[in-house]
Amino acid sequence: MSVAAVIDNSVNYMSDRKISDLYIGNLCTLLGTVTPDTRISAASQIIRSNPSLPGFCIIENDMLVGVATKNQMNAKLSSQYGYNLYCNKGIETIMSKDFLCVDFFTTIDIVVKIAMQRDPDRIYDFITITKDGKYSGIVTVKDLLEKTIQMEIVHTKQLNPVKVLPGNPPVLRQTAASSSPADRSCVLDFDIDNFKSYNDVYGSDKGDMVMQSFTQILKANIPDHCFVGNNGEDDLIAVATPADADAICRRVIEEFDRLTPGFYSESDLNRGYIISRNCYDIEEVYPLMSIIIAGIPNANYDKISASAENACKIKSICI
Repeated sequence: MSVAAVIDNSVNYMSDRKISDLYIGNLCTLLGTVTPDTRISAASQIIRSNPSLPGFCIIENDMLVGVATKNQMNAKLSSQYGYNLYCNKGIETIMSKDFLCVDFFTTIDIVVKIAMQRDPDRIYDFITITKDGKYSGIVTVKDLLEKTIQMEIVHTKQLNPVKVLPGNPPVLRQTAASSSPADRSCVLDFDIDNFKSYNDVYGSDKGDMVMQSFTQILKANIPDHCFVGNNGEDDLIAVATPADADAICRRVIEEFDRLTPGFYSESDLNRGYIISRNCYDIEEVYPLMSIIIAGIPNANYDKISASAENACKIKSICI
């Protein structure tokens, strides 16, 4: 009989990476192993002394041949005669040979999909990891989901929601110049009015959610033949034909107004405003967010950039 010690050997993972870029082996924990002839009574004693232990991996000749989860062992030993029946037998008599085993270099997103497709009664069994065909460790479903969510949150926070769109004036000018003649284009400058006060009250996470939603609204409602991008940190610009401009403005406003109630608490929504401190640290009432759009036909300007600058000035008057 041989019972190996349980070793916590979790590998630090890079929290600033996406789950599709990270191997499951980076989340691996080295669970203690037993041999097939390990008595079930000995394995049961280890479980009782370490309740957090999810079970055992059974190794023979350096190869992973089966697993025995804590739930499997409890099911076998908790019946009226279960303990007396199994206690002196080797763990191979109750181990499962049908278990989820993935290679060390499988990406986490793939493992999540495979793990969630298992039968309901096996879905929370730990996942075994092998490297070069040999046992490397396990990942519990709890750790897998927690760390996956954690990495996605970190990764999302690092993304500027506006930066998913093309940016910088040179890109804007180049794209617009190649799409239509100057006298057939219209520059639309978008802004979310009262966004700063919302961000101050609800926090940057909620503010990022608003910007992400607004960016998706623009991408969904501006035709593919039009250009959309950012001309600054939060300055969203679209270059469209005059024929498209009016419909774009109407759809963007309607979509944003439809989503706006979901951004606020019930109390703020019912009273129709929020209270925030201004730059002088004085409490002030701010209306709910709304969309401001300044549109400039480009017929009277030599360059798209001149239209964009004038649209920005007009928008600032509206705010």
